[in-house]
Amino acid sequence: MAEPRRLSNYGEGADLLVALNAAVASARTRLWVKVPWWDVSPLARKLLDGVLAAQRRGVEVRVLCRPEASNDAVVRSLRHAGVSVTAVRYIHEKEIIADEVAITHSMNFTSAEISRNQNSGFVHTDPAMVEAVELGFLSLLENASAVTEGDESWTPASALIPDAHGSTSTGSTDSTRCNRRPCLSSSRRRVT
Repeated sequence: MAEPRRLSNYGEGADLLVALNAAVASARTRLWVKVPWWDVSPLARKLLDGVLAAQRRGVEVRVLCRPEASNDAVVRSLRHAGVSVTAVRYIHEKEIIADEVAITHSMNFTSAEISRNQNSGFVHTDPAMVEAVELGFLSLLENASAVTEGDESWTPASALIPDAHGSTSTGSTDSTRCNRRPCLSSSRRRVT
């Protein structure tokens, strides 16, 4: 079994962003990307450009990310290029498979994550580990309808955020209990 190689954007280890960009650029048959948040800041854009280039090379490209407004520009670019994008509501994992190499890591593809936050990961070349990462992707893809639909009931912000007089609208039965702070009730409500 091949030992994983540590990556980091701080301390010891090869540079995480460099390794991610190299994996994306080296993909010849498949490039699967799982990342919750992805913006179009300059360093994140370089990753996007690499994924789009892989698509143009004829690589099988799949991207899994959260259905969040902050991902919209990236998702539009990917879909416009014909990349398969699957929205996964509660995804938190960050992984890439480039051919027979898997990188598991902690970095979202956003400006703050890439340039400020401390992130690390591992390059896996052991076939059993790469297969394990692949199975995680396939599990989410095979259950795509289940992972894109949540059980959430959204509470309007007006029910949670006080007006100038300190009161909230009465549209929510939980508004008194949740006054002045975001509230997740038993039905998993969130601020819109």
